[in-house]
Amino acid sequence: MRISRFAIPVVTAVCALGAAGPAAAQPYPPSSPALVVSAGTVFAGEEVDVTGQGYGAGEDVVVEVGYGGSGGGGGGAAEAAPVAAVPAGVLSQRRVSQTVAADTLGGFTTTIQLTRVGTAVITATGSSTRRTASVTVTVLEPGTMLPVTSSSRFNMSTMVLVGGAALALGAVLVLLSVLRRRRVPGAQA
Repeated sequence: MRISRFAIPVVTAVCALGAAGPAAAQPYPPSSPALVVSAGTVFAGEEVDVTGQGYGAGEDVVVEVGYGGSGGGGGGAAEAAPVAAVPAGVLSQRRVSQTVAADTLGGFTTTIQLTRVGTAVITATGSSTRRTASVTVTVLEPGTMLPVTSSSRFNMSTMVLVGGAALALGAVLVLLSVLRRRRVPGAQA
Protein backbone atom coordinates (compact mmCIF):
# COMPACT_ATOMS: atom_id res chain seq x y z
CA MET A 1 0.00 0.00 0.00
CA ARG A 2 2.79 2.43 0.78
CA ILE A 3 4.33 1.95 -2.63
CA SER A 4 1.08 2.82 -4.40
CA ARG A 5 0.80 6.07 -2.40
CA PHE A 6 4.10 7.26 -3.80
CA ALA A 7 3.84 5.65 -7.22
CA ILE A 8 0.75 7.52 -8.35
CA PRO A 9 2.18 11.05 -7.78
CA VAL A 10 5.52 10.05 -9.32
CA VAL A 11 3.90 8.57 -12.44
CA THR A 12 1.64 11.65 -12.75
CA ALA A 13 4.65 14.01 -12.54
CA VAL A 14 6.64 12.03 -15.12
CA CYS A 15 3.68 12.06 -17.52
CA ALA A 16 3.18 15.81 -17.03
CA LEU A 17 6.85 16.55 -17.71
CA GLY A 18 6.91 14.25 -20.71
CA ALA A 19 3.86 15.96 -22.24
CA ALA A 20 5.40 19.42 -21.81
CA GLY A 21 8.58 18.55 -23.73
CA PRO A 22 7.26 18.54 -27.31
CA ALA A 23 5.21 21.71 -26.74
CA ALA A 24 8.37 23.70 -26.03
CA ALA A 25 10.09 22.58 -29.25
CA GLN A 26 10.51 25.02 -32.14
CA PRO A 27 8.20 24.41 -35.11
CA TYR A 28 9.73 22.74 -38.11
CA PRO A 29 10.04 23.92 -40.76
CA PRO A 30 10.46 27.44 -39.37
CA SER A 31 7.73 29.89 -40.31
CA SER A 32 8.38 32.29 -43.15
CA PRO A 33 9.15 35.86 -42.16
CA ALA A 34 6.52 38.55 -42.77
CA LEU A 35 6.95 42.26 -43.36
CA VAL A 36 4.20 44.90 -42.96
CA VAL A 37 4.27 48.69 -43.46
CA SER A 38 2.04 51.35 -41.91
CA ALA A 39 1.08 52.85 -45.29
CA GLY A 40 1.12 51.46 -48.83
CA THR A 41 1.31 54.93 -50.43
CA VAL A 42 3.30 57.91 -49.11
CA PHE A 43 4.79 61.16 -50.39
CA ALA A 44 8.56 61.45 -50.91
CA GLY A 45 10.25 62.41 -47.64
CA GLU A 46 7.58 60.77 -45.45
CA GLU A 47 8.23 57.92 -43.06
CA VAL A 48 6.67 54.45 -42.82
CA ASP A 49 6.76 52.09 -39.87
CA VAL A 50 8.09 48.68 -40.88
CA THR A 51 7.18 45.67 -38.72
CA GLY A 52 8.72 42.25 -39.27
CA GLN A 53 8.10 38.81 -37.77
CA GLY A 54 9.57 35.34 -38.19
CA TYR A 55 13.26 36.10 -37.70
CA GLY A 56 15.61 34.54 -35.15
CA ALA A 57 15.38 35.63 -31.52
CA GLY A 58 17.78 38.53 -30.96
CA GLU A 59 18.98 38.33 -34.56
CA ASP A 60 20.28 41.40 -36.39
CA VAL A 61 18.00 42.21 -39.34
CA VAL A 62 19.26 44.37 -42.22
CA VAL A 63 16.51 46.57 -43.69
CA GLU A 64 17.12 48.00 -47.17
CA VAL A 65 15.07 49.95 -49.70
CA GLY A 66 15.36 49.49 -53.47
CA TYR A 67 13.64 51.92 -55.81
CA GLY A 68 12.03 50.98 -59.12
CA GLY A 69 10.88 53.40 -61.80
CA SER A 70 9.89 56.93 -60.88
CA GLY A 71 6.44 58.38 -61.29
CA GLY A 72 7.88 61.33 -63.22
CA GLY A 73 10.16 61.01 -66.25
CA GLY A 74 12.73 58.26 -66.46
CA GLY A 75 12.49 54.97 -64.69
CA GLY A 76 13.35 51.44 -65.54
CA ALA A 77 16.22 49.21 -64.55
CA ALA A 78 18.74 52.04 -64.30
CA GLU A 79 16.96 53.35 -61.19
CA ALA A 80 16.53 49.95 -59.56
CA ALA A 81 19.84 50.03 -57.71
CA PRO A 82 19.29 49.27 -54.03
CA VAL A 83 19.19 52.32 -51.81
CA ALA A 84 18.89 51.61 -48.09
CA ALA A 85 16.83 53.34 -45.46
CA VAL A 86 17.75 56.93 -44.79
CA PRO A 87 17.76 58.29 -41.23
CA ALA A 88 14.88 60.66 -40.47
CA GLY A 89 15.45 64.24 -41.60
CA VAL A 90 18.09 63.38 -44.21
CA LEU A 91 17.05 63.47 -47.85
CA SER A 92 19.78 61.45 -49.49
CA GLN A 93 19.94 58.90 -52.29
CA ARG A 94 23.18 57.14 -51.33
CA ARG A 95 23.21 53.56 -50.08
CA VAL A 96 22.85 53.28 -46.31
CA SER A 97 22.10 50.10 -44.34
CA GLN A 98 19.82 50.11 -41.35
CA THR A 99 20.25 47.22 -38.93
CA VAL A 100 17.73 46.46 -36.20
CA ALA A 101 17.71 43.72 -33.56
CA ALA A 102 14.81 41.29 -33.46
CA ASP A 103 13.16 40.73 -30.07
CA THR A 104 12.97 37.38 -28.26
CA LEU A 105 10.04 36.33 -30.48
CA GLY A 106 11.85 37.22 -33.72
CA GLY A 107 9.95 40.45 -34.39
CA PHE A 108 11.05 44.05 -34.91
CA THR A 109 9.67 47.51 -35.70
CA THR A 110 11.60 50.37 -37.25
CA THR A 111 10.87 53.63 -39.07
CA ILE A 112 12.14 54.34 -42.58
CA GLN A 113 12.03 57.57 -44.54
CA LEU A 114 11.35 57.07 -48.25
CA THR A 115 13.06 59.74 -50.34
CA ARG A 116 12.64 58.87 -54.03
CA VAL A 117 9.49 59.01 -56.14
CA GLY A 118 8.48 55.67 -57.62
CA THR A 119 8.09 52.18 -56.26
CA ALA A 120 10.07 51.37 -53.12
CA VAL A 121 10.71 47.73 -52.27
CA ILE A 122 11.60 47.34 -48.59
CA THR A 123 13.52 44.14 -47.88
CA ALA A 124 14.49 42.75 -44.47
CA THR A 125 17.10 39.98 -44.23
CA GLY A 126 18.14 38.15 -41.07
CA SER A 127 21.93 38.18 -40.68
CA SER A 128 22.22 34.64 -39.29
CA THR A 129 19.08 32.82 -40.51
CA ARG A 130 19.18 34.55 -43.94
CA ARG A 131 15.36 34.72 -43.85
CA THR A 132 14.10 37.41 -46.19
CA ALA A 133 10.79 39.23 -46.60
CA SER A 134 9.81 42.18 -48.83
CA VAL A 135 6.98 44.68 -49.15
CA THR A 136 6.25 47.35 -51.77
CA VAL A 137 5.35 51.00 -51.11
CA THR A 138 4.31 53.58 -53.72
CA VAL A 139 6.15 56.90 -53.23
CA LEU A 140 4.46 59.94 -54.78
CA GLU A 141 5.85 63.38 -55.49
CA PRO A 142 4.80 65.87 -52.77
CA GLY A 143 1.72 67.86 -53.78
CA THR A 144 0.37 65.06 -55.98
CA MET A 145 -3.27 64.17 -55.48
CA LEU A 146 -3.81 60.62 -54.27
CA PRO A 147 -5.70 58.50 -56.77
CA VAL A 148 -9.39 57.97 -55.98
CA THR A 149 -10.65 54.47 -56.58
CA SER A 150 -14.17 53.16 -56.46
CA SER A 151 -15.82 49.82 -57.08
CA SER A 152 -18.93 51.41 -58.59
CA ARG A 153 -19.85 54.28 -60.88
CA PHE A 154 -21.59 56.15 -58.04
CA ASN A 155 -19.69 58.70 -56.02
CA MET A 156 -20.04 59.27 -52.27
CA SER A 157 -22.54 62.15 -52.52
CA THR A 158 -24.91 59.97 -54.56
CA MET A 159 -24.74 57.25 -51.91
CA VAL A 160 -25.45 59.77 -49.12
CA LEU A 161 -28.46 61.14 -51.00
CA VAL A 162 -29.89 57.65 -51.62
CA GLY A 163 -29.40 56.73 -47.95
CA GLY A 164 -31.06 59.95 -46.78
CA ALA A 165 -34.02 59.39 -49.10
CA ALA A 166 -34.45 55.84 -47.75
CA LEU A 167 -34.44 57.14 -44.16
CA ALA A 168 -37.00 59.84 -45.02
CA LEU A 169 -39.27 57.30 -46.72
CA GLY A 170 -39.06 55.03 -43.66
CA ALA A 171 -40.00 57.91 -41.35
CA VAL A 172 -43.01 58.83 -43.53
CA LEU A 173 -44.24 55.21 -43.54
CA VAL A 174 -44.00 54.98 -39.73
CA LEU A 175 -45.87 58.29 -39.36
CA LEU A 176 -48.64 57.15 -41.73
CA SER A 177 -49.00 53.89 -39.81
CA VAL A 178 -49.40 55.74 -36.49
CA LEU A 179 -51.95 58.17 -37.98
CA ARG A 180 -53.95 55.33 -39.54
CA ARG A 181 -54.24 53.52 -36.18
CA ARG A 182 -55.61 56.67 -34.53
CA ARG A 183 -58.34 57.13 -37.20
CA VAL A 184 -59.66 53.56 -37.29
CA PRO A 185 -62.47 53.11 -34.72
CA GLY A 186 -61.87 50.17 -32.40
CA ALA A 187 -58.13 49.96 -33.16
CA GLN A 188 -56.01 49.64 -30.07
CA ALA A 189 -53.01 51.83 -29.48
